Amino acid sequence: MASPLRGRFAPLLPWLLVAVWLALGYGALRLAWLTGHGPTHEAIVAYGERRIAALAADPEALQVVMLGSSILKHATRNEPEFDAALTAAAGRRAHSLRLVDDLATYAEFAPLAPALLAARPELLVLQAELLVQDLTWDQWQKQLRSFGRSRILEPGLWHPWGGTPERLQAEVPCGDRPADRDAARRRDLIGVHLRIAPEAPGPRAARTLVAQAQAAGIQVVVVDFPRSAAYRALVPRAPALDAARDAAVAAGAVALSFDGVVPDEQFCDAVHVDGRGRAVLSAWLAQRLAALAATPSASP
Repeated sequence: MASPLRGRFAPLLPWLLVAVWLALGYGALRLAWLTGHGPTHEAIVAYGERRIAALAADPEALQVVMLGSSILKHATRNEPEFDAALTAAAGRRAHSLRLVDDLATYAEFAPLAPALLAARPELLVLQAELLVQDLTWDQWQKQLRSFGRSRILEPGLWHPWGGTPERLQAEVPCGDRPADRDAARRRDLIGVHLRIAPEAPGPRAARTLVAQAQAAGIQVVVVDFPRSAAYRALVPRAPALDAARDAAVAAGAVALSFDGVVPDEQFCDAVHVDGRGRAVLSAWLAQRLAALAATPSASP
């Protein structure tokens, strides 16, 4: 004999099942977005290893490897254009390899250290923040990350790549947020993900790479890229950044800071330059790197 309650709720059972399946489907899609929004960490490392190995094809060229975040990517032209500027400035054939990840800390690039040291590029450019910056993921994000995914992205902070490491390296999306209106938002959103922690394993490994590269005859170049005036007014420069830069210089690295002015109108948000700012910064960096390559290194 059927229960009266079961009979009463029987018409609702199909709708309850639909609701359960919709909830499960949404959860699965959300997890897939969180863990698969960009290329996996393994894919980025494999891409980097392939590109580093390819440097051996032209050992006579000036070879420059650059590591950093989306700030480095926005501040430099894509590799063919940067290579042309570097070749013209250096007076000899030049090849650059730019490896970036939007939420870059050195921990993202640490697996590439053996390949980098073996390849021995003439110049190794590190965005200064790699020496002191670490991630601030909460524990559940770290657990998801342990399954090998690249990163968990905060909606609205980073652009969706949803594709290959090649796209991540090459595409330069530029928003339309005036720097003065974006500075507080950018400070808060970046603060969710990144912290200054010079004694964390990633920054310590970055400083170890500086010493190892210098010992291998690779000139390390630590570069500070400008932020908008609106951002700098709101976010003071971390003293740890200057201390880490000075320590790198003491170990033989060269520190570069842009000595000109990029007006806020040439930023597409508080920290990323637009095409006009990129033209200025990329030309400056190519000239400075060419000059360094022409100067004999003090490293063995």
